Amino acid sequence: MISQLKGLVAEKDTDRVILDVQGVGYELAIPLSTYTSLPPVGEACLLFCELQAPEGLLRLFGFATREERALFDLLQSIAGVGPKLALAVLSTYSPPEFVSAVATDDINRLMRITGVGRRIAQRLVVELKDRLPVFAPLPGAPAAAATPKETAGQLREEVLSALTGLGYRRAQVEPVVKQVLTPEMTDAGTALKAVLRALAP
Repeated sequence: MISQLKGLVAEKDTDRVILDVQGVGYELAIPLSTYTSLPPVGEACLLFCELQAPEGLLRLFGFATREERALFDLLQSIAGVGPKLALAVLSTYSPPEFVSAVATDDINRLMRITGVGRRIAQRLVVELKDRLPVFAPLPGAPAAAATPKETAGQLREEVLSALTGLGYRRAQVEPVVKQVLTPEMTDAGTALKAVLRALAP
């Protein structure tokens, strides 16, 4: 069992990262929440991992925090929720945000997650409502290294690149990015989440 990996970021995209661990490159599927907390290519990073082997095909998943990994595991205990949908949950909301939506029966908010219709949203509420208190923020939990502060131009391009990687057309999202980004925003992860909320129906 591979529970965590520490190495250098060799490559990264919105849904995957290659971690160089003493010369061995491990490719991990990641949620957007983990992508936004990754350091630049070439810098060190710690990721918490889960290894799955469906039908003999090895798949490695990586997460910035133990909290994300635990929620990823719990989500897959729900009928109809596999790793792809569990990653979509973490790509849309942080664990505390997801807990809030479930705790308040906010079906419409849950339906903003890609792949979640009304039936699955209702199932998440019914089956998880009494099982989520453990996912309050964990004080002092190790996380991937924070991305350095960026200039306005770098931040804009980082956000646009992440959005196009998620399937949005650049021309579609540029006006929203321009409207949402403020001079106070210097972190790409925070900015990207703000834009995604603005784009949500």
